[in-house]
Amino acid sequence: SENAAIRIDLGSITPRVAEPSRPDRVSPLSDLAPVQVDQVFIGSCAGGRLEDIHKAVTVLRRHGGIHAGVRLLVGPASREVAQAAQATGLLDALIDMGAVVLPTGCGACMGRLGALAPGEVAVSTQNRNFVGRVGSPEARIYLASPETAALCAATGQLSPETP
Repeated sequence: SENAAIRIDLGSITPRVAEPSRPDRVSPLSDLAPVQVDQVFIGSCAGGRLEDIHKAVTVLRRHGGIHAGVRLLVGPASREVAQAAQATGLLDALIDMGAVVLPTGCGACMGRLGALAPGEVAVSTQNRNFVGRVGSPEARIYLASPETAALCAATGQLSPETP
């Protein structure tokens, strides 16, 4: 009937990422070849909610923190989110692991903070990954969920093999 509810088994949904330079070119993570990651950005208006930061901390703790070869930048979505994350100890946990907590705003999304060098690879929770958006036009930016981004920060790679 027209009013029948559509039911989706959320356990059947696999992680997906937007490939470099095209936020609309989304692929299952399982279809991508492994790639080493230089920088991870968890934040922005699209991926910096309190729930997102909490999920990232949970993933990082589960996997032993931040991989030695990865820069992790965290940008809370708003002043209120930053205050709540500070009050609950999430920001201190990230700093203790080696993350850099950025001021709120669009600095990281526009490449004013955390600009990428030529050839670098980033995984980000922001909503755009156009060429040159965050630094060098020769850098590559993958868009992912906060959980997938945190896993990349912990393992140093974007890979379907990552646990």
